[in-house]
Formats: sequence, structure tokens, C-alpha cells
Amino acid sequence: MTFFDAGANTESVYCAFGGSELEDWWGNAMDQAAVSDFSDLAIVTPCCSKSTSLNDLRYVWPAAFGMCSLTVVNPGATTLCAEERRRIEQAIGSPLKVIWQHL
Repeated sequence: MTFFDAGANTESVYCAFGGSELEDWWGNAMDQAAVSDFSDLAIVTPCCSKSTSLNDLRYVWPAAFGMCSLTVVNPGATTLCAEERRRIEQAIGSPLKVIWQHL
């Protein structure tokens, strides 16, 4: 399992439920999940004590955990239209989450 983030575009992380900013807490939660190579992403949010996953937090810019990635370097585009996304998802047989990473 790998964490795919927005690189230099990464701004912050928020609770998926109440929207509280979790940046300070999140670093420790990531360190704890890394001990098991991210095989267990289950967490309890510190702000509202709700069970969720590190993957389900609200990342600004988007981020996600995954087992594989498709990487396009310098695509010359800043969006992926719905039809392009649908065709890629159909080709790979899986839903796709787009993470724009700035290195």
C-alpha cells in the first residue's frame, strides 16, 4: 500500500465528518499506520471520535492510498474530462481517483 499525495500542492487534511483541521494529529496517525506498511488505515478522528479511514479524510489537494498507479509526466493538461476518466476506468476494470502531483 502506498500513499499518493499532491506533492508540493499538498495543503491540509480535514475530518471527513465535521471538517476540523487534522494536520498536527495526522502526522502521528500516518506514522502509526506506516508501522504495518499501511495495511490498517482504520482511525478514530480526534475531533469527533468517529471511526473512519486515513483514506477517507478530506485532503486538499486530493490524496489516496492505493496498490498501483498510472503516472503521466507533464501531461500538458490540468484536468481529466469525464469521458477520458471513464475510458481509463473501463480499460483497467477499476474505479480511478485522480491525484495531481506537483514535484
